[in-house]
Amino acid sequence: MDNKNNIRNAGLITVTGSLIGVGVSIARTADTSFPTFGSVSLGEILTVIAFVTLFFGAIGLSRSGASGNSSGAKIGYGVVLLGLVVATIYEITLILQSQPSELPGILSGLLVGLGMLMVGVVVVQAQRWHGWRRFAPLLIGLYPLLMVFTYPLLESIPAVADMNTLNLDQALTAIWFSCWLPLGMALSVETGQEESGQPELAG
Repeated sequence: MDNKNNIRNAGLITVTGSLIGVGVSIARTADTSFPTFGSVSLGEILTVIAFVTLFFGAIGLSRSGASGNSSGAKIGYGVVLLGLVVATIYEITLILQSQPSELPGILSGLLVGLGMLMVGVVVVQAQRWHGWRRFAPLLIGLYPLLMVFTYPLLESIPAVADMNTLNLDQALTAIWFSCWLPLGMALSVETGQEESGQPELAG
């Protein structure tokens, strides 16, 4: 019972963080000004909080039993958590430095994408989650891979080409955060039946 409640709470936290990340990224795309506390803006604080909440999603998924006992999934979870650590540190660095290297941000996205791709494939194959929940982790893993191939095409679209690079990156970040929303929702309706092998009732 406690594990089931913990998983559901992790899902609700992930949903909250996903919505915060989407909201902040959209606001930045529209060049919205955030209140500041000293030299730190509210948007920067909220972004760090949003990234921290995603740890709950990854850990909640690992404890849900959706990926079974797959060694590949265990490696994937480790890669995801490493990517989130790098992403969180990078966001904190953005607060402390005006122009830090973009490499950690790119690396973190690739790590999270690769890790979630590994986990997502296992979850689909394990069939312990059903309906839309089964594909929620895979969505997070596929998005960075999709961006690698479609980013040049996006820049060729007139409406997108008119956006500056920062605004385009923020728009893509908003979509990335939104990919975590289905996972959070999937965890928040956790039935706890996957581990016992009983058929899941939630569709």
